[in-house]
Amino acid sequence: MGAGVRRAVPTGCPNFAARVPALHLRQPAIMGLLAGDEEKSPEVSRGIQYLLRNQKPDGTWDEIYFTGTGFPKHFYIRYHNYRNCFPLMALGQYVKKLGR
Repeated sequence: MGAGVRRAVPTGCPNFAARVPALHLRQPAIMGLLAGDEEKSPEVSRGIQYLLRNQKPDGTWDEIYFTGTGFPKHFYIRYHNYRNCFPLMALGQYVKKLGR
C-alpha cells in the first residue's frame, strides 16, 4: 500500500485499511477499464465477480465504512446510495460492452 493511502487512514485505528472492504474502490476501476475496451481482461472479470459475490439477496451491497472525506477525527461523510449506484453502473456497463 502506498504512502498516500496510509496517510488517509484515521489515526488510532490500527489496520483500518486492511479491514475496509474495497467495494467503493472497485467500481471506478472496473468502469475505467471498460472505457478502455478491456471488458475481457482478467482484472475486469475479477472485479465483476467480486461485485456479484458480495451482492446481497435484495440486490444491494453493504458499505459499512464512511467513504467520504469530511474532517478526520471530527466527522466523516457517508454517501448512502453510492454503495448501490456505482456497482449497478459498473455491472450495466459490463453487460453493455459484452453485448456489442
